[in-house]
Amino acid sequence: MAGVAFLLKAQGRAVSGCDLYSTPRTRWLEECGIPVAVGHSAAHITPAIDELIVTPAVPPDNPELAAARAADLTVRSRGEVLASLVNAADGIAVCGTHGKTTTATFITRLLQNLGAAPSWCIGGETGAMPVAGVGPGPLVVEADESDGTLALYRPRTLVLNAVDFDHLEHFNSKDDYFNCYRAAIRQTSDTVIVCADHPQALALVREMDSHPGRAVAPRPPEKPNVLTFGFAPEAQVNAADWPDIPVLGRHNVANALAAIAVALSRGFTREQISAALPDAVADLPDRRFELVAESNGVRVYTDYAHHPAELKCAIDMARALRPARLRVMFQPHRYSRTKALRDEFPPAFAAADEVVLAPVYAAFEEPIPGGDITDLYAAFGGQSPCVGGQSPHVTLARSLDEGWQHLLRTARPGDILMLLGAGDIINLVPRVQADLANNALNDDCHTYLP
Repeated sequence: MAGVAFLLKAQGRAVSGCDLYSTPRTRWLEECGIPVAVGHSAAHITPAIDELIVTPAVPPDNPELAAARAADLTVRSRGEVLASLVNAADGIAVCGTHGKTTTATFITRLLQNLGAAPSWCIGGETGAMPVAGVGPGPLVVEADESDGTLALYRPRTLVLNAVDFDHLEHFNSKDDYFNCYRAAIRQTSDTVIVCADHPQALALVREMDSHPGRAVAPRPPEKPNVLTFGFAPEAQVNAADWPDIPVLGRHNVANALAAIAVALSRGFTREQISAALPDAVADLPDRRFELVAESNGVRVYTDYAHHPAELKCAIDMARALRPARLRVMFQPHRYSRTKALRDEFPPAFAAADEVVLAPVYAAFEEPIPGGDITDLYAAFGGQSPCVGGQSPHVTLARSLDEGWQHLLRTARPGDILMLLGAGDIINLVPRVQADLANNALNDDCHTYLP
C-alpha cells in the first residue's frame, strides 16, 4: 500500500492515509509528503476525499470503509489500483506464490544498473531501495494474487515464479486460484517469463494453446512470447549458463535468473547483464533471510516464509551455513492455511533440529476446527525422520515471548535461531537484539542467563 500511495503522489494526486501504528514505512511516507494518521476513524473521510483505497487486510467493519460507503465514494482495492497503473505503463508484473518480492527487487536493481531507469512498487525494501520509486522507464511491480486482482493485470511482461495453491481464505477451489494466473498470462502483451522448474507454472502457460476456450480471460490478438528460466535442462535461461550468480539459496538463484530473463527479453546483452548482475542481487529485501542479531556465536535470522515450500527454502538456506544446531520458531499465518496445508508443514522443517510452534496469527480470521496450533503440533507426530535419523524436537509455545525465551535460554555457541512467519513475529526483533546485546553466554552450561 505504501508503494501505491507513493506512485499516486508522484502522479500529482493528493494522497493521505492511516494505519494502526506508526512504523518506519509510515514515517517514510510522511517524509515523501504523504500524511499518515495513526489509528482508524470515520473522521478521516472528509469532504475533500474522492476515493478510498483499501488493502485486503481491512475488515468489513472498518470505520473509514463504512464512512466512504455511506458517502457514496468510490472504493477500490490496492490490487485494482496497482493493476491500473501497470496497464497504463510499460509494465513488468511479477507473480507466483513464492519469490515475488525478491524477484521484483532483483529485476528493478538490474534494470537500474543497466540504465533503464525503472519505476517500481514492491512489498519489501533493501538498504539501497525503498518500496517504491519513479523513473522514466518500465514499471516493475509485485503482482499479488491473494485477492484475485492478479486477473486485472495486462502487463507487457509477466514473470511467473513457482505456483502452489494458497490463500484459501479467498478462493473456493484450486481452479478459482489458478484462474487469476490464467487471466494474467492471456492478457500479457509481449513476453511471459516462466520458471521451468515448476510443472504447475509451465502448465498454466501451455494452456494458452491447449485450452483456447477456457472462459477466464480474453486472448490478446497475438499470443505473448514465452521465455523459460531455471535449473531444468530445457530452461532457456539456464542456471548452468550463469554459474556465478552470487546469492545464497537455490530459490534465490532462480529469482536472479528471472531478472536475467527480463533483461534479455528487453534487448540487453549477456555481457551487459553479467557486469550489472552482482550489484543487482547484492541485497535481499527485508525479512528475506535477514540476519538481525549476532552475539557469542549465536546468529538470529528472520524470514517472511509462511507457506511450506517457502519454509523449506528458508531452512535449507540456514542449514547451508552449517550451524551446530538449527532451531526455529514458526508463527503460522491464518487458521485457514494452517488447516488446509497442515500435513505439508512438518516435512518443510525436516532439516531443523528444533521447532517451536507459536500461536496462529489470525489476520482477521476467526478460529476454525482443525486450524489451531495444537492441530499442527499433532501433525508433526507422523513426520518422517530428518537429518541425523531423528525428527526435530517440537515444542508448543503459548506466546511469541515464551517461545523466544525458550530459544534464548537454551542457546549455545554455533546455533542459528530463526523467526519464521508473515505475522507479528517480526515485532520480536527489537527484543531479540536487546537480549543478545545484554546477555552473555554461561561458559559452564552454555545457556543464556535470564
